[in-house]
Amino acid sequence: MIQSLCKRLFLLLLPLFLTGCVHYDVGINFAGLHQGQIVQHIQLGEQLTSFSQADVEDWLGSLEERAKQLGGRTERLSPQEVALTIPFANAQQLESKFNRFFNPNKRSQPPSELVQLDSQLSAQQNNFLLFQHTHLKLKIDLTALGTIKGDNSRIVGANSLLDLEFRLKTPWGMEIMAPNPAANSSLVKQTGRETIWYLKPGEINEMEVAFWLPEPLGFGVIAILVFVYIGISIKTRQSSPSASAVSQN
Repeated sequence: MIQSLCKRLFLLLLPLFLTGCVHYDVGINFAGLHQGQIVQHIQLGEQLTSFSQADVEDWLGSLEERAKQLGGRTERLSPQEVALTIPFANAQQLESKFNRFFNPNKRSQPPSELVQLDSQLSAQQNNFLLFQHTHLKLKIDLTALGTIKGDNSRIVGANSLLDLEFRLKTPWGMEIMAPNPAANSSLVKQTGRETIWYLKPGEINEMEVAFWLPEPLGFGVIAILVFVYIGISIKTRQSSPSASAVSQN
């Protein structure tokens, strides 16, 4: 009986020793209309890696393999820390790569998910000649994060072990449509061109934003038209004195 009581007490106190074991930072950086990156930074605490080393290695290896399949690159900063970068050329490619990364084909590649991020991103763009209006909706289902798998056991109620953030950076900032930053100041932080959402494990997190990006092709067309107009104006002015001289003769 005493042994059973000690075991239960250990399971209750274990989350206190493992607090903040997983820091998962997911970001989308728009450098321009046709250039951007999906960036991820995962850092694991020493407590977690010693508790379940096999699961950690399987999970990080799965993330690295998925990033490479999508044309990305990976960097192992340490045995407990990895950085992933996946490039995209437009909003449609962003949507495709983001959803493929976080929702892999389990038949061809059964992932070992220590931290399961069930995510769905939708991206829409409308062209207004000089600018593109981009509308992003992101749904991240974290209801599965009530458990973290170990080698021979499973910890239940591990919400306090996870530190999850989603970041979005655009050239000119953005309009946050959901959730309301004023009503959720503890969950949303805006710093200039970047917005950070602090995700809540065990819940469905939904974000919606809209922002503008310059359209290089539109500005190129305007520039060509301006040069053509200037050329025609110069040619007209140069020909006008000759025409006047002929009429006088």
